[in-house]
Amino acid sequence: MGEPMKAWKASDGEWVEIVYADTRSRARVRGSGLLDAEYIDTTARRAPEFDNMAPKGPSRQQLFEQFGWGFECECGRIAERASGGRYLAGRFRCDTCAAPAQPPGAEP
Repeated sequence: MGEPMKAWKASDGEWVEIVYADTRSRARVRGSGLLDAEYIDTTARRAPEFDNMAPKGPSRQQLFEQFGWGFECECGRIAERASGGRYLAGRFRCDTCAAPAQPPGAEP
């Protein structure tokens, strides 16, 4: 039986995906496919903190809540837990979209 797969953070310079591969080159190939990027534009850095989550990897909700990653809100802003963003009903919400709606006539 081969060695366990290693976790890598594959990035196109803007977005990041966790991928599992035995080498950096294979991680870049997998990452470029997930990121819809060219291999040459994709980097891969070891992410040993995710090794024990192979082969499936962490969920996006885990990355958001436990590891502090940011994700795009439907309004286009980045939802980050540290700045008041939330994961609600299966979607990431920025601090503005996650705020409860004010009743009409109420002061903010």
